[in-house]
Order: sequence, then C-alpha cells, then structure tokens
Amino acid sequence: MLYPYKMTPVFKDYIWGGHNLKRLGKPALKGRVAESWELSAIPGSETKIANGVLKNRSIVDVIKKYGRKKILGDKFTTASMNTGFPLLLKFIDANDRLSIQVHPDNEYAKEIENSLGKTEMWYVIDAKSRATVIHGFAETCKNPVKIRDSILKGKHDGLYREIQVKKVTWFLSPQVPYMH
Repeated sequence: MLYPYKMTPVFKDYIWGGHNLKRLGKPALKGRVAESWELSAIPGSETKIANGVLKNRSIVDVIKKYGRKKILGDKFTTASMNTGFPLLLKFIDANDRLSIQVHPDNEYAKEIENSLGKTEMWYVIDAKSRATVIHGFAETCKNPVKIRDSILKGKHDGLYREIQVKKVTWFLSPQVPYMH
C-alpha cells in the first residue's frame, strides 16, 4: 500500500539532551529529549505510521507485508539487510557533549554484531555560536599505539579533529571504522 506515510516518532532521552526539539514542532515532552527518531526499523524502537489505512503499523511490518522492492525500490532489496529499512532518520538535540563513538565497517559489524556497518550523514539545522563536532582523528594522529596509549592515560587533546559547526552545514562519516 503506497501513499505518503506520516510517522510517529520515537523519543530518546539521554543525559546530553535538551528542549530544542519543541522548536521543530515536536510535542512538549517532560524533561530533556536527546533524539526524535523519525523513521526507524531498529528493534524495540520501530516507528509507526500515523496516518491512513496502515495507521499504527510499523515500517518493518509494512515492508514484510508488501515486500522490500515495492516499498523501498530495487536498490534496497539485498538479502544481507537484517532490518526492514536501511536508514535511521532522526533529529538530535545535543545540549551537551556526546560520547565519542567508533562505528564499524560491514565486515566487523557482521562478525561481531550480526548487523551492518554504519555510514552517518549529519545536517545541522541550527547551532550555538561556538558549537563543535568531533569528526575523525587529527591528521597528526595516525599511530594506533599512540592513540591507545593516550586514551589509557586519559589524554585526549590532539587525538581528534574538532570542527566548528554552523547552521545549515553537513558532515559525512563514512562506513569504515570512523570516530566521531
């Protein structure tokens, strides 16, 4: 069944969240909200359709019922995909520093997590005047032993590339072991 789906978001509350998602028309929620997952097939956090004859059905259920090709098109029909939808679309309100993450490539993710690697694209809708993101290791920091030793000693200065963030900019974190 194809028609424009309006999705019911799933809200995530993390310590670094804030109150700015209200400015995007999100409901007034109690406390800080870190993320609004607009479209998700992540188990336990699947978004549901909010309109039409498929109202209250998850995107995963709809893909199972009607088939990947009909819902997603020819490019997203690979049997290696273990989730119903290949993207996670979300708004983030990073009111404080986030944890540093390293996303695996497909090979590692398949072996360790029975999942796929993760490419991320961030589009900055708004940012405070001195906001920054950590986006990869510093050019001067390529030695894995030095990286490990610095982390074990709690010395993070100079390890990563910190970039000033401005409104209406974007960043791509490729699907390789990548730190952000």
